[in-house]
Amino acid sequence: MTDKLTNKGIEVRYAIHPVAGRMPGHMNVLLAEAEVPYDQVYEMDDINAEFGQMAGMPILEAYKARTVIVNERSMASGYAGLDNDLFYIDKTMMVFSDAKKVIENMTKALE
Repeated sequence: MTDKLTNKGIEVRYAIHPVAGRMPGHMNVLLAEAEVPYDQVYEMDDINAEFGQMAGMPILEAYKARTVIVNERSMASGYAGLDNDLFYIDKTMMVFSDAKKVIENMTKALE
């Protein structure tokens, strides 16, 4: 998908939330296995000029993007027990499905 988006002139960057994945560093391993170029992968504090905290948890500033795609299993509250405001912003597209299937289908749609 990244190659197809890049070929269309779209900049692709991956931001890793500090507690994403099953253990520290898990997302880095998954992205490396998926052959994502290292220069497209950012730690959250490197991609956010400054970031806020909610219940001690850093916030990824995805709301600043032109379009946000969120793949979730449900609209249930997250770590802090709060609704995620990002889910309700007009430019956010919510996709409820298996993440692997979603990415495969989105990649096919780019052809």
